[in-house]
Amino acid sequence: MAMGFRERRLGCRLYMDRQSDANILKKLDRMLVDGSFPNQTELIKRGIELAYEEVYGEAEEVKASHRQEIDVKKFAEEVARALKPEMEKLMAECEARVATAETLALPELALASTHDVPQDNTVPVTDDEVIIPSQTFNFLKGLNDD
Repeated sequence: MAMGFRERRLGCRLYMDRQSDANILKKLDRMLVDGSFPNQTELIKRGIELAYEEVYGEAEEVKASHRQEIDVKKFAEEVARALKPEMEKLMAECEARVATAETLALPELALASTHDVPQDNTVPVTDDEVIIPSQTFNFLKGLNDD
């Protein structure tokens, strides 16, 4: 006995001799071969949904989610309005601490820069050693990681 599903079949004839039909068939075949859609039925369903959206503006479920999005936006605006004074106060305190730290650090940096002399940390290269460019080294490292 059948499951009781009601079926409604849609018919469509496309002719390879018509250029417009041939273009549609090429697109259909490509989407089926690429696996974008498991079968022609799913492809046709999606096409009808897109056509509906184009004709009537937007899909039914999009309208419902859009209404929820507006409510979320209103809620976010209210939260932002409530938190703004507190956030501004915290930012002012942080900026004051940064300014204080910078003024204290500047004299120390001036003293440190007069005492620090740059040192030459290069290692001498002998005649039998070869220098590998960084690009080559990174390429070899990538091979090793794989």
